[in-house]
Amino acid sequence: MKSIAWVVALIPILIHAPAADGRGPQPGDL
Repeated sequence: MKSIAWVVALIPILIHAPAADGRGPQPGDL
């Protein structure tokens, strides 16, 4: 159960990380 919550918590981080680089989300990020 704990690992599921960990993955769910990482999803927004993975989605927003490319934006921090100054480029928008790209298909290759998923």
